[in-house]
Amino acid sequence: MTANLFVDSLSKLWDGFLVLLPKIGIALVALLIFYLVARIACLFIGRYLGKLRVSEIAVQLISRAAFIAVIVIGVMVSLGVMGINAVTLIASAGLLRAALGFALKGVIENFAAGLLVVWQRPFETGDTVIIGEVEEVRVRDTVVRMYDGRRAFVPNVGIFSHEVINNTSSGRRRLDFQVGVA
Repeated sequence: MTANLFVDSLSKLWDGFLVLLPKIGIALVALLIFYLVARIACLFIGRYLGKLRVSEIAVQLISRAAFIAVIVIGVMVSLGVMGINAVTLIASAGLLRAALGFALKGVIENFAAGLLVVWQRPFETGDTVIIGEVEEVRVRDTVVRMYDGRRAFVPNVGIFSHEVINNTSSGRRRLDFQVGVA
């Protein structure tokens, strides 16, 4: 009796899957099309911003954001094709986003500060700041090679909350020496 019940439920699941199979195929094709559109958008954005002489980090950041936006739209369209209510998923994701926002507060602060560093460009790769030479400016942190050879990973939120002196932003420098007279 239980074996027949199990076989019947598997048969109903299989029949339901066969009914949804064309919709799943169409949704996968739609997702593939949106993926290709996202890749093409990244290429066009990279070329356009490259002509404007925007920093490489900003180009990567904007391209990634555009790629993710197009993919999210593609996922929503694919879910709609399959008959899944995307509004309910978005509401659930909103609650999850609020919980993650509290948990990842420091990471989000560093990311926002990184966007400001990329936008304002207080220093660039190769500049000498008070603790050493800037090797890499990333979205979350800035890598500085210190004068003694060590690498420092400075969180970008620290750059905006503390004073950072750029020694190479101007072509001229003033040097102060203290000389003792016997």
